[in-house]
Amino acid sequence: MTETITPANLVKAVIYAVFDEKAGPVARCFLPGSFPEERINEITFKSMSFTSMSERTAKSVAVIPYPLYNLKGLVKNVVFDHPRRRGGKGECCLVLVFDETRDCIFYKYIKQFEKVINTYSNRFTEAEQLEDNLVKGRCNTLLNGFLGEITALIADLAKAELMDFKDAFPVVPGVGNQANKIRYKLIVVGDPEVGKTSLVLSFTERAFRRTYIPTIGVNISEKAIMVRDKRVEFVLWDIAGQSKFLKMRTHFYEGAQALLLVFDLTRPETFKSVSDWHADIVKSQKAPIIACLAGNKADLVSQRKVGREAAELAQHIGMQYLETSALTGANVIDSFRYIAEKLLEMNKLI
Repeated sequence: MTETITPANLVKAVIYAVFDEKAGPVARCFLPGSFPEERINEITFKSMSFTSMSERTAKSVAVIPYPLYNLKGLVKNVVFDHPRRRGGKGECCLVLVFDETRDCIFYKYIKQFEKVINTYSNRFTEAEQLEDNLVKGRCNTLLNGFLGEITALIADLAKAELMDFKDAFPVVPGVGNQANKIRYKLIVVGDPEVGKTSLVLSFTERAFRRTYIPTIGVNISEKAIMVRDKRVEFVLWDIAGQSKFLKMRTHFYEGAQALLLVFDLTRPETFKSVSDWHADIVKSQKAPIIACLAGNKADLVSQRKVGREAAELAQHIGMQYLETSALTGANVIDSFRYIAEKLLEMNKLI
C-alpha cells in the first residue's frame, strides 16, 4: 500500500483523559469529534491502566498498542497535586493515537514528540486547578493547540527528510554517470522484535520515505551509499518475522542479492532461529547472496545472553558477523557498507 504521508492521515486522534473517582478513566475531550466513541473509551481505559500510577509524575512517554484497532499511542500519564481531589492528588493522561503501520515515524522521532507532549501535559495539569466550570473549556482549547503543534511538527519532519533525500548526493556537472550507479535488493529478516526496523531506520535516517504492504508484512525503503567511486543504491525489504506471513514472505526472498539477518543478543531464542532463517532463504536463491549476521541490542550489556557462539555460527554458515545497536548506531553503517563492498567485489565492479 503506497500512501502519501501527511499529518492529517498520520494522526488518528488525540485524547485528554482524567481519572474520575466514581467513573474511573474518562476522556475529558478528544479530536477529531468523528473518532468512534467506543474506541475512545477503550483507548482511554488502556492508556490510563497500563502502569500503576504512583506518587510521582511519569518521567517519559510510553508507546502503547491497541491491537483490536491496529492502532498505537504515545501516552503520557501524570499524577499532580489537586486540593479538591481525594488524597490531594489527581491523575490525567494525554494520548496521541496513530496507525501501527506508521509506528516507525513515532519511534524514530519520539524525542521530538515527547517534548511537545510533556509541554502540554504540564499545561493540562495547570488547567485542572481552575474552577470546575472552567476546566473543560480550557482543556478543549489546549487539545486543539496540542493537535496543531503535533501537525506542524510532523510537517516539519517530513519536509526535513525530503530535503535530506534531495541533497544526499547532489548532481555535479561532469562528475559521475549511470555506469557508477548500482542498485541491489537487500532483505532484512529475523524473529519479531529483534530490532530489524530500528536498524533500517538508523541506516536510512528517513521514516517517512517508506512503503508498507500490510497484506505481506513488508516495509520497503531506499538508501544510497558511496563505496569508493560507486554509488550503491539499496532497496531494503524489511520483512515481518511473524509466522502468519510465512507462506507469503518466501516469495519476497526471490531476486535478493543481499541479506541482513538479525537476532537479539538479549534473547537466546532469536539466536536459535538464525540457522532456520538462513536455510529458508538460501534454498530460495538461484544465485549467490551476500549475507551478514547482526547481533542487535549490543548496548544492553548487562542483559546480554548470547556470546561467542554467534561468531562461530556465522563462520560455519559463511556469513560476516557484527554486533550492532540501533540505539547508539554502533556497527549499523558498517553492516551495510560491508554488504555493499562484497556485492561490488562479487560483481567485479571494484
